[in-house]
Amino acid sequence: MNRDWFEGWPGQYRRMLRWRDRLSEVYGSDDTNTIYDFIYAFFQSCYHLRDWLVSDNVATKEEITALFNSSIELQLCRDICNATKHLQYNTPSIDPRPRIGKEWDPWKKESYGLYLYSDKRRPISELVHECVTTWDKFLDEKGLKEKLTT
Repeated sequence: MNRDWFEGWPGQYRRMLRWRDRLSEVYGSDDTNTIYDFIYAFFQSCYHLRDWLVSDNVATKEEITALFNSSIELQLCRDICNATKHLQYNTPSIDPRPRIGKEWDPWKKESYGLYLYSDKRRPISELVHECVTTWDKFLDEKGLKEKLTT
């Protein structure tokens, strides 16, 4: 049996945070492939936390749908997740082809930022932070954050 089945949604939440931490460790490096892999892994883990919460019967599909409908960040998370997992993605929340790219500061060769180009230009680091913050608020409101400390 897979260890994740024993950990349930808290295990998925922690996995999401580990991908966030891995991404922050390589964020400013020149290892573009690893950066993009970690971005995609984070957003896939972040989006699929919803499935774990519903499967573990700690949230309803209706609650999760309402959460995603109220959060443009989680809608973008969904689009990044699905666009990086599926060749054809026909039911986006906002953008069927979200684009992630680097921008260089012409005055500092080593300086760049990673951005999502979708409904508007958004720094990836801010989007990651907002997705985690939105999940944390939801879990806290449901009294589930305390389960993460056990």
